[in-house]
Amino acid sequence: MSKEQPTILLSAVGGMPSLGIIDALQEHDVRVVGIDADPYSYGIQCLDASYVVPSGDDPAFVDELYDIVQTEEIDALLCSPEQEVEAVSQHREMFLDIGCVPLCPDPRIVKSCIDKERMQNVFEDHGIPTPTTYSDVESAEFPCIVKPRFGRGSTGVNIAQNRKELSVYVDNLDQPLIQEFVAGEEYTVDLLTDEGGEVLSVIPRRRINVESGKSVTGMTVEDAEIREKSRQIASDIQLYGPSCIQCIRSNDGVQFIEVNTRFGGGSVLSMQADEELIPNLLRMVNGEPTEPTGGYEAGLVMLRNYTEMFVDRSDIEQYVQ
Repeated sequence: MSKEQPTILLSAVGGMPSLGIIDALQEHDVRVVGIDADPYSYGIQCLDASYVVPSGDDPAFVDELYDIVQTEEIDALLCSPEQEVEAVSQHREMFLDIGCVPLCPDPRIVKSCIDKERMQNVFEDHGIPTPTTYSDVESAEFPCIVKPRFGRGSTGVNIAQNRKELSVYVDNLDQPLIQEFVAGEEYTVDLLTDEGGEVLSVIPRRRINVESGKSVTGMTVEDAEIREKSRQIASDIQLYGPSCIQCIRSNDGVQFIEVNTRFGGGSVLSMQADEELIPNLLRMVNGEPTEPTGGYEAGLVMLRNYTEMFVDRSDIEQYVQ
């Protein structure tokens, strides 16, 4: 039986996109509990219940999260940073045993998505078009993309125009990945997949303006090819819960870049465009039947701006250990 007001724990509430997701959940009468590793996080101050926790790669993270789940009677976990998603997925059964649903796939899938090199191999194995990955500096063709094998957003991502630039970018990364540069329009596809592997929502949005790897201006689009291929990826990889897929449409077609097992920074646009996305997510949390959405609003544009909050330092110091 579903609770009158479900409680969902949202992580990384200090991130710029977090407020939009909080608002979208609260519009559906969800009680949101926030966590972040930074006591100066915006979301820590705007929620009734918030906690400062260790980073996701800290051994203490899972234990502290487990205590919060019990204290706040959390029904589901929506984590964002890759380290947190991986840690939660590894302890999935432990959370399920206390009635909390981790909205992420199993660890094997999460690891494949975090590792960009491994993800390229998965794409190729399943016949998904993806940019060529060069084995070394000597085999690269220019221009090419240099990025961290592990990482998120645009941090450490550069375009090398020649071998000299490539050598500099490679030397600045611990585990560089060198890929073919694909010129075209960038898209993110937001998906929600149920436990049976059925894709409930699949919404492509064009990334019109991007800052620090996050979409600040976007527009939902109708693109049958992108939607079909994204469904195939979700099925082949066995995604579960919210996810977002990055791709580029060029003159030669669509090339898929990566998969993230979480809501993306601009996913709030899809939440507004597809009125069944959040209700279906809540049905998953409550163990109720879900149905694929009947559609979404294409041509919906998201515009973003900064917002400010002013607090006394004592409001922050209470979270500092």
